[in-house]
Amino acid sequence: MKGTLHEIFSSIQGEGLYVGVRQIFLRFTGCNLHCSYCDTNDSTAGYREKFPVEMDPGTSRFEYYRNPVAPEELLKIVLQLKPEIHHSLSLTGGEPLLQADFLAEFLPLFRGRCPVFLETNGTLPKNLSKLLPYLDIISMDIKLPSVTNYACWHDQEEFINIALEKELYVKVVLTENTTQEELEQIMKLMAKADPGIPLVLQPVTPVNRVREMIPGKYIQIQDYFGTALKNVRVIPQTHKILNLL
Repeated sequence: MKGTLHEIFSSIQGEGLYVGVRQIFLRFTGCNLHCSYCDTNDSTAGYREKFPVEMDPGTSRFEYYRNPVAPEELLKIVLQLKPEIHHSLSLTGGEPLLQADFLAEFLPLFRGRCPVFLETNGTLPKNLSKLLPYLDIISMDIKLPSVTNYACWHDQEEFINIALEKELYVKVVLTENTTQEELEQIMKLMAKADPGIPLVLQPVTPVNRVREMIPGKYIQIQDYFGTALKNVRVIPQTHKILNLL
């Protein structure tokens, strides 16, 4: 089994509950959704012949490796970035769970080097089940129908119930097109599963024609979720402010 990578780099986590921690990012190619605000469109296209690895963090100097890559080869690449000095290894994309079979071979080889952090859209519950023993933290980014033109509520509910076995938080990107009905559906899913699951409300970083909400609405939405959920935070994309990968 071989995997297809888009890029590998060491940087600061810019979103969610773990904003500011140092991670190694494995960005996988391909995605099963097409969000209007996607800031990694080039990673969703699928196969690329070579992928860059930033060996010296923050320098934009890259070495290139060929796709597809075997689990053992990927491990050698990642070890050069010194996972032991990082908070965790981030599996991101694209949608990394599209390559669950490859990860099921790679992650046992990596196990014990540092915690494994999954960033996912939460629409592939069966693929999550394959990897659950090797994961430590799950960041589930609920993609709303207003940005995907596709409702995934049933899959997302199943995903949350499986992910509860690990440390889980949910993130949702808010745009000017986010509807009250979408917010109600998120509340229903999370309150039913566990009202203690942390929820991160992330203001969209404007891209293309997607625009942010009126700032005051973030407070209103936080108050709304606070009527049923115990831990609701508003956190923007900080790595964009710092101009980091």
